[in-house]
Amino acid sequence: MLDRANPQAIEELSLNEWPAMHTVLHDGWILRSAAGYTRRANSVSPLYPSVLPLASKVRYCEGFYREQGQVATFKLTPAALPAGLDGFLARRGYRKHGLTSVQVMDLHVVDDTAGAGVAIESSGQDGWLELYGQINGERPDRQQALAAMLDRMPWQHGFASLTLDGEAAAVGLGVVQGEHLGLLNIATAPKWRNLGFARRVVTALLAWGREQGARRAHLSVLSRNATALILYSRVGFVEQYRYWYRVKAA
Repeated sequence: MLDRANPQAIEELSLNEWPAMHTVLHDGWILRSAAGYTRRANSVSPLYPSVLPLASKVRYCEGFYREQGQVATFKLTPAALPAGLDGFLARRGYRKHGLTSVQVMDLHVVDDTAGAGVAIESSGQDGWLELYGQINGERPDRQQALAAMLDRMPWQHGFASLTLDGEAAAVGLGVVQGEHLGLLNIATAPKWRNLGFARRVVTALLAWGREQGARRAHLSVLSRNATALILYSRVGFVEQYRYWYRVKAA
């Protein structure tokens, strides 16, 4: 299992599996922008030690996102550097949003038979994106942004989909980096919710990841999403840490 005392390892995996269109490194902080598609890809990750004065670094970030036409946003974990950054941003008027649970599990406990009916392709991004768009009702511009981000992923993909009566019922995405499998974009169409289809997609992706050599899996889920938390707990995930965003007030 990854070191529970240090979220940095999973944060690095997350940065790799969800690449932004623009990335700038600034004194130990990673600034990312992706046309506004998801906070994760449009925020600062303060992962590493730095030497510049904190106030000047925050002003730099604010200027960067201003040039992108965006609001400055920081993604914070208990290991964010420097210590005290969360409080500094709060005093500067940044509001806390999106408390998220990062969950992990070992893949030796996966039930290989629980993903019946789920198709997983290592290519076919366009077809999967169409299904994902149907389920989530994504606007064309947001779907284009997601397509551009997927194009930037150098890692092995598993595009999972479950169709019923000719309709997209549930989808998900798996990304393998060595021994690590990340799960993203798990979604179920409203018509098919609460029927166990998301669980089938998740378990199918876990089994697929193990076949590709992964030994551990991780994912992120909003802490207020009780239904998803129950699902992941039943599959075998446990919380490792939480992250949240600080967003500059307008």
